[in-house]
Amino acid sequence: MGFIRGGIVFILAIALFFGLFVGNLFLTLNWSLKYNHVSPYIQNLSNDFATSSGNKGTILGNYESQKYLCQNENASPIEFTLDEEKIVVPCETVNEGGKSVIGYLINESIPFYYYKDYNCSLIDCIKTEKAPFALVSKTAKDYWKEKFYSTLLISLIIFALIFLFIKEKHSSFILAGIISIFSAIPFRQISWLLSLLPDLLPFRILPIFFTEAGNVFILMLIIGIALISIGIGIKFFNWGMKLNEFIRKAFKKKDKKQEEEITKENLKNLIDKEIESTVNKKEKTKKEKSTSKKSKKN
Repeated sequence: MGFIRGGIVFILAIALFFGLFVGNLFLTLNWSLKYNHVSPYIQNLSNDFATSSGNKGTILGNYESQKYLCQNENASPIEFTLDEEKIVVPCETVNEGGKSVIGYLINESIPFYYYKDYNCSLIDCIKTEKAPFALVSKTAKDYWKEKFYSTLLISLIIFALIFLFIKEKHSSFILAGIISIFSAIPFRQISWLLSLLPDLLPFRILPIFFTEAGNVFILMLIIGIALISIGIGIKFFNWGMKLNEFIRKAFKKKDKKQEEEITKENLKNLIDKEIESTVNKKEKTKKEKSTSKKSKKN
């Protein structure tokens, strides 16, 4: 029975490691895809996309035909279109030239691409021409966030099973803490691993998805240490309970012994008093008989 229990715990421990590792990956992707992290990449990608799609030429053509509208002091801002998104450009920027207009449109397109509702799942989105933007959008962030919560729930269930099958309950917390730390170690070295990749465009994108890997490692390290501390604390608490029980029993035995000694002493005193009382009664009876005989003789 002990061998079977140990085998089940071993399998569950491996499952917990992979569950936590995948959960750390999803959490890293979720945290790394914050707007502030990905906005520079979206800007570069938007610029490349505008060049390859011919949008820059279209914008410059519209600029040449509409720049005269900003020559008046009270002129209204001019509306340009970038990837089907209409963006209003102030005349101050228009008067600076066509390149300034393109730069302004690209900067303003960043929140558009990030917060855009792609109306598709992440897997479906990356199969379309919008894949470069979908991968670094809020849609992707929410996708990895959902996956993280799913793996977190699975990991909690696995931990509950370990707690159920393991004999020493405090060991389940220590084991989970150690696994948590080991599952996060690869994320501590992720920067070094990414530096080994070839200097090609697809691989240049990867560091964006792991900008928060260091923070995930620190978080899991803290959680691991906390779980180990809880396990050790429970172990010492059990020792304390046993020590208290031993002391309580020792004092109880001592009190019982004292009570027995007091009872024996009281019983002895009671017997001595009874003997003394009996002796006194006998002596008194003898005296009375002696007095009675003397009275009869007289």
